[in-house]
Amino acid sequence: MEQRPFVLSGGGIRGAAHLGVLRAFLEAGIRPSAISGTSAGALVGALLADGRTPQEVLHW
Repeated sequence: MEQRPFVLSGGGIRGAAHLGVLRAFLEAGIRPSAISGTSAGALVGALLADGRTPQEVLHW
């Protein structure tokens, strides 16, 4: 399993778009070593850090 830092940008649509990219990363075995974000990216990052999957965040 590879670990990389995830940096997420702000903006409502970008926050939702991050979920698709993060889902693809997780399916490829790439996990976050750290998560950083601003605005909507911070919200998505906090929910991921809480242990939720991108699918759960999308339906939250």
